[in-house]
Amino acid sequence: MKAIHCDLLGDADVLQVIEVEKPKIRDDEVLIEVAATSVNWADLWKLADFRRKVRSATSPKPNLGLECSGRIVEVGSQVTRWKIGDEVCGIVPGGGYAELVAVCDKLVIPIPMGIPLRDAATLPLSACLIWHCFFRLNRVRQDQIILIHRAAGGVGSLAIQILKYYGCHVYITAGTREKIAFCKGLGAEVCINYRKENFYKRVFEETKGKDFGVIAAKNISIAGGNSLSLSPAAHATLLNDVEKNIWPAIAQQRIRPIVYKSFKLIEAADAHTAMQKSINLGKKNGILDVPSTQSSSHPVSHVAVNHSRAQAPYLS
Repeated sequence: MKAIHCDLLGDADVLQVIEVEKPKIRDDEVLIEVAATSVNWADLWKLADFRRKVRSATSPKPNLGLECSGRIVEVGSQVTRWKIGDEVCGIVPGGGYAELVAVCDKLVIPIPMGIPLRDAATLPLSACLIWHCFFRLNRVRQDQIILIHRAAGGVGSLAIQILKYYGCHVYITAGTREKIAFCKGLGAEVCINYRKENFYKRVFEETKGKDFGVIAAKNISIAGGNSLSLSPAAHATLLNDVEKNIWPAIAQQRIRPIVYKSFKLIEAADAHTAMQKSINLGKKNGILDVPSTQSSSHPVSHVAVNHSRAQAPYLS
């Protein structure tokens, strides 16, 4: 099968399409024919770390690709929920930049109703991060004011929609008029251009001084979260929560992933560059086309590039 291989040429990353062995699944895993895999900032961080530390041709290469969508083509002997032909998306332990990927059956969930198979690759990690940080760690409730920094990114744009769905008042910051308009179209109530005005002063004015003062008055703690550091079991629980609480809103067309641009597989490095330049809106998706390994109604696989580098509770 074909997969992206990372190597070094001088100080530059070289992302090449090569032939590798087909993954062998364990009893609790499924094999997915990849329709799309989202390129996240974690992939770029892996490459940066690889550049800093590795100077040997025999050193381990970064295992890129942390989420995907596709069709199940094999199931392990202990798998009961899934069957061959099911269309799913989920979180993978690296290796998503490939035609086939093996993943634990608990780390995949059905494609949201009404969402194209390839677009679904942009959802698992972002949705899990949002649910983990806002609804688990910070127990967000209806009518709360939420501030999202640099909200035109992948996680930010999805967070606006999810928080609005749950009745929150969403304030955002962004750096251009285009991004401000984009976020407003998603439902953000107060949109602040952080390049032109002081966001703290504006939020203070909009909330009549109540927003930040309540932190001290009620002894509120501030929690930060990163879903990538969670265990597979924790991710499985989050995916279950996402399927129950966010997928219905997608089926109602209240929430939608936003795809930006497509790339061919051989243009993987270009997709990374586009992500770094922060020129896109939404999930910042580039799509890296890959020949399909199976005959199906979805004849190509591709990599959707997630431009967001968001952190919660303030996403950026």
